[in-house]
Amino acid sequence: MASDPTAGGAPADMPVETPDSTLDIPAKPESAAEWQRLVEQLQAEKAGLQDKQLRALAEAQGLAFRHVASSAWVHGDPQLLRRVLQNFLANAVRYTARGSVLLGVRREGGGVRIEVHDTGPGIAASQQRAIFEEFRRGEGVVGQGLGLGLAIADRIARLIEAPLRLRSRLGRGTVFSLSLPTIPAPHQDTTPVSGGLEGLRILIVDNDPQALAALRGLLAAWGCRVDAFADGAGAEALLAAGAEPALWLFDYHLGDSRDDGDTGVALQARLAQRFGARPTLILSADDSGDVRRVTLEHGLGLLPKPVKALALKSMLRRLLAARVA
Repeated sequence: MASDPTAGGAPADMPVETPDSTLDIPAKPESAAEWQRLVEQLQAEKAGLQDKQLRALAEAQGLAFRHVASSAWVHGDPQLLRRVLQNFLANAVRYTARGSVLLGVRREGGGVRIEVHDTGPGIAASQQRAIFEEFRRGEGVVGQGLGLGLAIADRIARLIEAPLRLRSRLGRGTVFSLSLPTIPAPHQDTTPVSGGLEGLRILIVDNDPQALAALRGLLAAWGCRVDAFADGAGAEALLAAGAEPALWLFDYHLGDSRDDGDTGVALQARLAQRFGARPTLILSADDSGDVRRVTLEHGLGLLPKPVKALALKSMLRRLLAARVA
């Protein structure tokens, strides 16, 4: 999980917490009223936990890196929850020399306890309080920066009212956990309704094969019927053959370079002129102001890459609602 969701002295490819990060915590959760499905939070590749990055580092160190999904639902802020769990996972991978790292969920009374286990060196009882203090590290703890990252995690846990616990024994490993109350699964996500995605036909265009495959797989997992193409020509041919996808999802940069080639905005304009407009979402890893300006000027939605599953699902439902309104 996600998040939304790590410590100094890390390898270059690992996220790093800086002192400025202590100022980057909102006074309260921004989306505490949203329903969030924990099974999606715990799917690392969907929830932004840098599953591939952490898994690659774990494998390079000879570690087994696993996560187990849950069918439970919780009520909370996914961005802040993701950030705490990212910190737990990054630290677990960084400080575990051999064995494994596990992200999982245990039922606990009327809630769940989300846990990150490692088989690292463990933390002495005398140091377990100190590591949560800003700019302090426990004596004898391997590496640097652990205290700052956990201080931030502890502050966030208090904000989202998710008790943070630590269990550790020297030579036996460590378990960090968050406890959250569960809630009944929202009826709207288990019964087909006008805003549902199951059976929805979606056209996607992205010239990055890996991104295209990942997006197609995610949409298919939600029950969507997906038409996927690497360029605009394939999309035009599909529509010319009479297909009628309900929604269009286009990458912004469809050419070989950002300065030369087709764009998702231009493709939408061509297809709309020839076949009629459809609700369209533009995806882009380019966070420049020009991309946002051009997209908004054409009245299209914009979602940054890498795509967060929950954000994408929410945006698709909005587009679908606008289509049927």
